[in-house]
Amino acid sequence: MVVSKRNSAVFLLLLLVSVGARAVGPHTDHAVPVLWPEDQERLVNYANMFEGSPYSFGARRPSSEDCSSFIQKIFSSVGVELPRSSREQALDPRFVEVPREELRQGDLVFFRNTYRRGISHVAFMVDPQTMIHASPRDKQVAKASLTPRHPLWKKIHSVRRWKQSMEGEELKPRFSWEDQI
Repeated sequence: MVVSKRNSAVFLLLLLVSVGARAVGPHTDHAVPVLWPEDQERLVNYANMFEGSPYSFGARRPSSEDCSSFIQKIFSSVGVELPRSSREQALDPRFVEVPREELRQGDLVFFRNTYRRGISHVAFMVDPQTMIHASPRDKQVAKASLTPRHPLWKKIHSVRRWKQSMEGEELKPRFSWEDQI
């Protein structure tokens, strides 16, 4: 096969365009990487490390969190980039809605009308009864039992779970914790 300079330039241009298209953001890319069982443990362990971190609306102060930046950081620990706001995270097609009665570890719970109309807060479930979130009320990242007695229970908009996608028999586990990404 003969490769001309013109074909090489076209190939390079197509490669750069495809890389640039991925850089637009993961929320526009509908591919769903698989989360492995060890990823769930990593998510919970990483989330727990933030407990007690100060809350700051918009995460404007150094070393502070707001609800959606906290969720972004948790998922980035397993190589998943999420949109910035809780509203955008709730609409991310890589998550599927599940009934609140089926809460489990790793689910995201979205709340409505907390400080503005519509989806305005998000929490991460560390187990089926316990959420961890950047709480404006507690002014820090805090755990709370999410039961019908909790003030946020009535404000639950939806529960979303990472959608697994496994195509083909040849799928191998992704990077280990020690691997550099």
